[in-house]
Amino acid sequence: TLKLVTAAAAYDTLDDIENFSFTCDGTNRYEGEKIPCTGVHGAVNFETSLAKSCNGAFGSLTRQIGPGQMMNYAEKAGLTDSIDVDGIHTAKGQFTFPDDSPINLSWAGIGQYQDLVNPCAMMVYVGSIANEGQAVQPTLLKNSNFLKNLTGGKSLGRYLAKTTADKLKEMMKY
Repeated sequence: TLKLVTAAAAYDTLDDIENFSFTCDGTNRYEGEKIPCTGVHGAVNFETSLAKSCNGAFGSLTRQIGPGQMMNYAEKAGLTDSIDVDGIHTAKGQFTFPDDSPINLSWAGIGQYQDLVNPCAMMVYVGSIANEGQAVQPTLLKNSNFLKNLTGGKSLGRYLAKTTADKLKEMMKY
């Protein structure tokens, strides 16, 4: 799921993202280290790398984005915050995007290093993609008549630019 954050960072910060390409052979190598993938995806572009959840492609994107921007995007996505759900405060997420190991940085952008994300925070982030970049504070449903009373919810602010949210929404359809 962290690949959605990496995809947003790539879309916003890499100038030539529409021309991104990567060839996945199933066991991608970088500086002599292996980054195994879930399959042999062959040639992928930005959109198909997300559709196929290609570890090699996302490792490459993460190295291009860099550790500082990756941390910035994890924070912008609300993944390092506690979320108040009707007085219940969720645990904060924790991320490490190392600047001294390109392989560990790759794994961090894939979501498999020292990443700890609260499922509620990820739910809010994915909801912001569906809601044109605007995050909405979750609430507990207290009865079965909730649809009559549902009016939206308190905004938690803009997690993504509308154009970025629209791009991710389009890519998620694949």
